Amino acid sequence: MGRAKLRMEFITNEKARNRDFEGKTTDFSTLCDVDTVMIMYPPNNSNKPDIWPNNDHNKTMNTITSYKSKKGDQTRIRTYNLIDFFKDRQRKIEDALLKARIKNMEAKYPTWFDKLDGLNICELTQFAMWLQNKEKIVMAHLDLMKRNNNMTIIQQPFMFSFDNRPAAYVSL
Repeated sequence: MGRAKLRMEFITNEKARNRDFEGKTTDFSTLCDVDTVMIMYPPNNSNKPDIWPNNDHNKTMNTITSYKSKKGDQTRIRTYNLIDFFKDRQRKIEDALLKARIKNMEAKYPTWFDKLDGLNICELTQFAMWLQNKEKIVMAHLDLMKRNNNMTIIQQPFMFSFDNRPAAYVSL
């Protein structure tokens, strides 16, 4: 069984509020074995902040000086704010999108025709000759289009088709 839901409300007694925060700061400093300084500005817009630990001014100043002396990169190593979260999320989404696009391209435009695996040497030679012939036809068509300044001369659209293959490839 879980704990009951705690109501969040403002602690009106300033001394009790400060004591509570000082206790939490002490616990944090002890449990994590780190130097800790707490600076609280009161809600009444007073210019004098409450500083903990208030009994050791040198320790407080040493901790603040140590923090300020570190380079900006060293102090930001552990911070992960909302902007970092959204940048990280955007990078993950872009990576997933790239993987999906690559997978779609591989499915849409396969790099290997599986039916070629079962052909013998003679059939592969005939297929290679057929491809060379198709290449010559395409190159001639492109030259014709260049000469005529991209005007359409051929009445029917030019299409690749496996129907014009030699008889050896009908079994594909």
